[in-house]
Amino acid sequence: MYPAQVLDLTRKALSSPTEDFDYERHSFSRDVIEFALRVIGHLGERADLPAVKNFGEDPKRGKAALLATREIEERSSTASGSAS
Repeated sequence: MYPAQVLDLTRKALSSPTEDFDYERHSFSRDVIEFALRVIGHLGERADLPAVKNFGEDPKRGKAALLATREIEERSSTASGSAS
């Protein structure tokens, strides 16, 4: 899969958290939402921040949401600074 396709899938996972799939039951270490937050942190853009921030208060996923938010904001500020 290419980054754009992975990003699209992870955005869908965040928009439908009720369809969460617990990977721990299937020998994976993280749940789908946490994985989605990490991917969006690496590949996402400012438009993804509202969806990411929805998980900021979640006890299980809050840290991943915070890290993703920080990563997107840092990348966005760096990109806008280099465009000047």
